[in-house]
Amino acid sequence: MASQFKGVQNAVCAGICACLSSVAGKLMFTGEQEKSPVGLLCDQLSTTLPLSGEQLYQIFRLLSFVLNIILTVFMMGFSAQAMLHLSTLTATVINVSANFVLTAALGWLIFNEHLSMQWMIGAQIIMLGVFLIIRGESGDNQTQKKKSV
Repeated sequence: MASQFKGVQNAVCAGICACLSSVAGKLMFTGEQEKSPVGLLCDQLSTTLPLSGEQLYQIFRLLSFVLNIILTVFMMGFSAQAMLHLSTLTATVINVSANFVLTAALGWLIFNEHLSMQWMIGAQIIMLGVFLIIRGESGDNQTQKKKSV
C-alpha cells in the first residue's frame, strides 16, 4: 500500500511538473511584448534596472525556456518513478489527469482563459476515472496477496 501511495505521489508530481512546464512554454511565447503582462512587468522593471524592457523580456524568455527544459526532465523522472510502483497505465492516467486539470486551472488564473461548463463536467469525469483506476489497482493488489498466501 505504501508503494502504491508513493507511485500516486510520483505520478501527481509528474503531472505538476508537466503543467508548470507548459506554463513556462506559454510564457516564453506570449506574443507581442507590449501587450503581454510579462512585457508590461519588464517595462516597469526597466525603470529601476540598467536594462531596457526589451532586454529584460528576452532574458525572461530565455529563463522560461530553461525552466521548461528543467521541468520536463523532472516530469520524466517522476513519471519513471511512478511506473516502478504502479502499472504503466495507472501512472500515465494519473500523470495526464493531474497535468490536464492543473494546466486548465493555471490557464484560467494566469492567462484568463475561459473554462466552459462542458470542460468542468469533463474534468469531473476524468477525476472519477482516475479514482476508479486507482481503486481497481488496489483491489488487484489485495487479490494477488491473498493468492500468494
